[in-house]
Amino acid sequence: MKYNVLWIDDNPSEEFMNCAFDDYDLNIINKVCYDDGIEWLRTHQDECWAVIMDVNCKTKNTDAENASVRAFVEGHKKVEKLCSEPLIPWFFYTAGDYDGVDGLNMAISDEERWWDDRKYYDKPGDWDILLNKIKEAIKRLPDYEAINKYKDIFIKFPEISDRLRKILVILEDGETRNADVYNAIRKALEEGVIPYLYDHGLLLKEVQQINQVGYFLKTVSLKDPILVPKFISFGWSVLSEIIQNGSHAKNRKHQDNSTNLVVDELTRRGKMPYLIRSTVFTFLNFLTWASLLPQTDEEIDNLRRKIETFNINIDDALKKN
Repeated sequence: MKYNVLWIDDNPSEEFMNCAFDDYDLNIINKVCYDDGIEWLRTHQDECWAVIMDVNCKTKNTDAENASVRAFVEGHKKVEKLCSEPLIPWFFYTAGDYDGVDGLNMAISDEERWWDDRKYYDKPGDWDILLNKIKEAIKRLPDYEAINKYKDIFIKFPEISDRLRKILVILEDGETRNADVYNAIRKALEEGVIPYLYDHGLLLKEVQQINQVGYFLKTVSLKDPILVPKFISFGWSVLSEIIQNGSHAKNRKHQDNSTNLVVDELTRRGKMPYLIRSTVFTFLNFLTWASLLPQTDEEIDNLRRKIETFNINIDDALKKN
């Protein structure tokens, strides 16, 4: 499993990034100025594990601006604020050959950071020390234990790693009222799982919606319960019913005009204390089964041909939306 690390530096080193990726399982995402780095972090907090900042950098990505300590002074406080919730360790990595380097120790505050005992690391001499320190800090984060427990699933479904992180942290923290988990599962199915099922030969291209997939899996299961076991198609139907009556659904009226409590409300009010856990495990069971689908091109093509022989009425499936 790779851990995303934001690196704000206007003069990035490919060698440093390759070393981080190959030797430390750290996927470095470089932004060449503080504005770009801050914007990326603001929209990717859930998938960022650490931040590296250059002290001699730019505020904006423009040739009209020279790198300076001033950009760092103005930018790093914004980064640190974004790193406070959720907690993301941050580090300073810089070369000492620029105006203002003499005041570096004064520019970097003595604020205690439990994950680091140094103000900054020298570029490039300290890069292994820095990467080791980042990996150690990640292992001490509250999320790490939960995610490492399910590492095999992260490896098999990297496209939804940010969604998985949120889902599994809610599960491992024992939360019973955090209904955000249902929306995270819905997005994971739409963004990663459904494309995965198509890419590995199980779905026809026209079948793209959650309800459509449910109809399709049920039909395949009836024709070949070994290919798609009934508990798998049933599990998808359960997920569909729960997540699409949660945050993605509107309140509906019964015939007596009373308001139907959607899943979100029942969960937030503590009326269904085991629903989050059972839903997440149903989701994980489906992912584990899906990971067993064909992996080679030949196997995938064979499965596609087999699915086509079932002559499933796509029009019926497309109506299930």
